[in-house]
Amino acid sequence: AEPVFADATMVRLAALLESLADGEGHVCVVGAPGSGRRTLLEVLARAAGRKLHEVSAFDAASAARAKGGEWLLVRDVDAGAFSLRAAKTRVLATATRAPREFDHVIEVPSLAARPDDVLPLAEAFVSRARTAVGRPRLALGSEARAMLQAWHWPGNVRELKNVLARAARGAVRDELGRDALPATFSTETPADDLRGAMQSA
Repeated sequence: AEPVFADATMVRLAALLESLADGEGHVCVVGAPGSGRRTLLEVLARAAGRKLHEVSAFDAASAARAKGGEWLLVRDVDAGAFSLRAAKTRVLATATRAPREFDHVIEVPSLAARPDDVLPLAEAFVSRARTAVGRPRLALGSEARAMLQAWHWPGNVRELKNVLARAARGAVRDELGRDALPATFSTETPADDLRGAMQSA
Protein backbone atom coordinates (compact mmCIF):
# COMPACT_ATOMS: atom_id res chain seq x y z
CA ALA A 1 0.00 0.00 0.00
CA GLU A 2 1.13 3.55 -0.69
CA PRO A 3 2.39 5.43 2.38
CA VAL A 4 0.15 8.12 3.85
CA PHE A 5 1.80 11.44 4.63
CA ALA A 6 -0.37 14.49 5.29
CA ASP A 7 1.81 16.26 7.86
CA ALA A 8 4.11 18.81 6.22
CA THR A 9 7.19 17.48 8.02
CA MET A 10 6.56 13.94 6.79
CA VAL A 11 5.95 15.16 3.24
CA ARG A 12 9.34 16.91 3.34
CA LEU A 13 11.06 13.85 4.81
CA ALA A 14 9.58 11.59 2.13
CA ALA A 15 10.84 13.97 -0.56
CA LEU A 16 14.27 14.01 1.09
CA LEU A 17 14.43 10.22 1.12
CA GLU A 18 13.41 10.08 -2.54
CA SER A 19 16.23 12.51 -3.36
CA LEU A 20 18.73 10.04 -1.89
CA ALA A 21 17.63 7.25 -4.22
CA ASP A 22 20.47 7.78 -6.68
CA GLY A 23 23.15 8.16 -4.01
CA GLU A 24 25.42 5.55 -2.47
CA GLY A 25 25.60 6.55 1.18
CA HIS A 26 24.18 4.48 4.00
CA VAL A 27 20.96 5.91 5.47
CA CYS A 28 19.56 5.65 9.00
CA VAL A 29 16.12 6.89 10.04
CA VAL A 30 15.99 7.64 13.76
CA GLY A 31 12.86 7.77 15.86
CA ALA A 32 10.57 5.94 18.23
CA PRO A 33 9.41 2.42 17.30
CA GLY A 34 6.22 2.50 15.24
CA SER A 35 6.71 6.10 14.10
CA GLY A 36 7.10 5.29 10.41
CA ARG A 37 10.85 4.76 10.17
CA ARG A 38 10.61 1.70 7.94
CA THR A 39 7.92 3.32 5.77
CA LEU A 40 10.28 6.19 4.95
CA LEU A 41 13.05 3.76 4.04
CA GLU A 42 10.64 1.88 1.80
CA VAL A 43 9.94 5.20 0.04
CA LEU A 44 13.67 5.46 -0.68
CA ALA A 45 13.96 1.86 -1.91
CA ARG A 46 10.87 2.23 -4.12
CA ALA A 47 12.24 5.43 -5.67
CA ALA A 48 15.47 3.58 -6.48
CA GLY A 49 13.69 0.49 -7.79
CA ARG A 50 15.41 -1.69 -5.20
CA LYS A 51 14.22 -4.56 -3.05
CA LEU A 52 15.09 -4.67 0.64
CA HIS A 53 16.56 -7.66 2.44
CA GLU A 54 15.60 -7.26 6.09
CA VAL A 55 18.04 -8.40 8.78
CA SER A 56 18.46 -7.94 12.51
CA ALA A 57 21.19 -5.79 14.01
CA PHE A 58 21.75 -8.56 16.54
CA ASP A 59 23.03 -10.85 13.78
CA ALA A 60 26.64 -9.78 13.25
CA ALA A 61 26.95 -11.92 10.11
CA SER A 62 23.94 -10.36 8.39
CA ALA A 63 25.87 -7.65 6.52
CA ALA A 64 26.85 -9.95 3.66
CA ARG A 65 23.44 -11.53 3.04
CA ALA A 66 21.88 -9.23 0.45
CA LYS A 67 21.54 -10.70 -3.03
CA GLY A 68 22.40 -8.88 -6.22
CA GLY A 69 20.34 -5.72 -6.63
CA GLU A 70 19.09 -5.78 -3.03
CA TRP A 71 19.79 -3.32 -0.25
CA LEU A 72 19.98 -4.28 3.41
CA LEU A 73 17.31 -3.05 5.81
CA VAL A 74 18.70 -3.33 9.33
CA ARG A 75 16.24 -2.98 12.20
CA ASP A 76 17.33 -1.18 15.40
CA VAL A 77 20.91 -0.86 14.25
CA ASP A 78 21.87 0.98 17.45
CA ALA A 79 20.94 -2.01 19.61
CA GLY A 80 22.99 -4.76 18.00
CA ALA A 81 26.44 -5.69 16.75
CA PHE A 82 25.94 -4.79 13.09
CA SER A 83 29.01 -3.42 11.30
CA LEU A 84 28.78 -1.22 8.24
CA ARG A 85 32.34 -2.17 7.32
CA ALA A 86 31.18 -5.68 6.47
CA ALA A 87 28.32 -4.51 4.26
CA LYS A 88 28.66 -5.30 0.57
CA THR A 89 25.67 -3.22 -0.49
CA ARG A 90 23.84 -0.06 0.55
CA VAL A 91 22.47 -0.19 4.09
CA LEU A 92 19.20 1.40 5.18
CA ALA A 93 18.58 1.21 8.92
CA THR A 94 16.23 2.17 11.72
CA ALA A 95 17.42 3.30 15.14
CA THR A 96 16.18 4.99 18.29
CA ARG A 97 19.46 6.87 18.78
CA ALA A 98 21.53 8.44 16.02
CA PRO A 99 24.53 6.26 15.09
CA ARG A 100 27.77 7.95 14.06
CA GLU A 101 28.92 5.93 11.06
CA PHE A 102 26.00 6.54 8.68
CA ASP A 103 26.29 9.01 5.80
CA HIS A 104 22.72 10.25 6.23
CA VAL A 105 20.86 10.32 9.56
CA ILE A 106 17.26 11.49 9.38
CA GLU A 107 14.99 11.99 12.39
CA VAL A 108 11.31 11.16 12.14
CA PRO A 109 8.89 12.80 14.64
CA SER A 110 6.45 10.79 16.73
CA LEU A 111 2.82 10.62 15.66
CA ALA A 112 1.88 12.91 18.57
CA ALA A 113 4.04 15.63 16.97
CA ARG A 114 2.26 15.31 13.61
CA PRO A 115 -1.48 15.45 14.31
CA ASP A 116 -2.31 16.09 10.64
CA ASP A 117 -1.33 12.47 9.93
CA VAL A 118 -3.72 10.86 12.42
CA LEU A 119 -7.01 10.93 10.51
CA PRO A 120 -5.57 10.21 7.03
CA LEU A 121 -3.73 7.23 8.50
CA ALA A 122 -6.86 6.14 10.35
CA GLU A 123 -8.90 6.26 7.14
CA ALA A 124 -6.24 4.21 5.34
CA PHE A 125 -6.23 1.56 8.08
CA VAL A 126 -10.04 1.37 8.10
CA SER A 127 -9.99 1.01 4.31
CA ARG A 128 -7.65 -1.96 4.62
CA ALA A 129 -9.78 -3.40 7.43
CA ARG A 130 -12.90 -3.33 5.23
CA THR A 131 -11.30 -5.90 2.98
CA ALA A 132 -9.78 -7.91 5.83
CA VAL A 133 -13.08 -8.36 7.70
CA GLY A 134 -15.40 -8.33 4.68
CA ARG A 135 -17.30 -5.19 5.75
CA PRO A 136 -17.35 -2.83 2.72
CA ARG A 137 -19.40 -0.15 4.54
CA LEU A 138 -17.20 0.09 7.61
CA ALA A 139 -16.41 3.74 8.41
CA LEU A 140 -15.22 5.98 11.23
CA GLY A 141 -17.95 7.91 13.03
CA SER A 142 -17.48 11.52 14.11
CA GLU A 143 -17.03 10.62 17.79
CA ALA A 144 -14.35 8.07 16.98
CA ARG A 145 -12.55 10.54 14.72
CA ALA A 146 -12.50 13.16 17.49
CA MET A 147 -11.20 10.62 20.00
CA LEU A 148 -8.44 9.48 17.64
CA GLN A 149 -7.31 13.05 17.12
CA ALA A 150 -7.33 13.79 20.86
CA TRP A 151 -5.27 10.72 21.82
CA HIS A 152 -1.52 11.15 22.48
CA TRP A 153 -0.39 7.92 20.70
CA PRO A 154 2.47 6.66 22.87
CA GLY A 155 2.74 3.67 20.52
CA ASN A 156 2.82 5.86 17.41
CA VAL A 157 1.46 4.71 14.03
CA ARG A 158 1.74 1.06 15.05
CA GLU A 159 -0.66 1.69 17.95
CA LEU A 160 -3.15 3.46 15.65
CA LYS A 161 -3.03 0.57 13.19
CA ASN A 162 -3.60 -2.03 15.93
CA VAL A 163 -6.42 -0.06 17.55
CA LEU A 164 -8.34 0.19 14.28
CA ALA A 165 -7.70 -3.44 13.33
CA ARG A 166 -9.21 -4.54 16.66
CA ALA A 167 -12.09 -2.08 16.28
CA ALA A 168 -12.90 -3.44 12.82
CA ARG A 169 -12.81 -7.06 13.96
CA GLY A 170 -15.11 -6.37 16.91
CA ALA A 171 -17.48 -3.88 15.27
CA VAL A 172 -21.20 -4.59 15.71
CA ARG A 173 -22.20 -1.72 13.41
CA ASP A 174 -20.77 -0.40 10.17
CA GLU A 175 -19.99 2.92 11.84
CA LEU A 176 -17.06 2.71 14.23
CA GLY A 177 -18.04 4.85 17.19
CA ARG A 178 -16.86 5.58 20.72
CA ASP A 179 -17.64 2.03 21.85
CA ALA A 180 -15.33 0.53 19.22
CA LEU A 181 -12.23 2.21 20.69
CA PRO A 182 -10.35 1.27 23.88
CA ALA A 183 -11.95 2.53 27.10
CA THR A 184 -8.77 4.42 28.00
CA PHE A 185 -9.39 6.76 25.07
CA SER A 186 -12.38 8.15 26.97
CA THR A 187 -10.81 8.24 30.43
CA GLU A 188 -7.22 9.33 29.80
CA THR A 189 -5.91 12.58 28.45
CA PRO A 190 -2.38 13.86 27.92
CA ALA A 191 -0.94 15.33 31.13
CA ASP A 192 -0.49 18.77 29.57
CA ASP A 193 -4.05 18.97 28.21
CA LEU A 194 -5.72 20.88 31.07
CA ARG A 195 -9.02 21.48 29.27
CA GLY A 196 -9.28 17.81 28.28
CA ALA A 197 -8.43 16.70 31.81
CA MET A 198 -11.16 18.96 33.26
CA GLN A 199 -13.72 17.65 30.78
CA SER A 200 -12.85 14.05 31.69
CA ALA A 201 -13.10 14.84 35.40
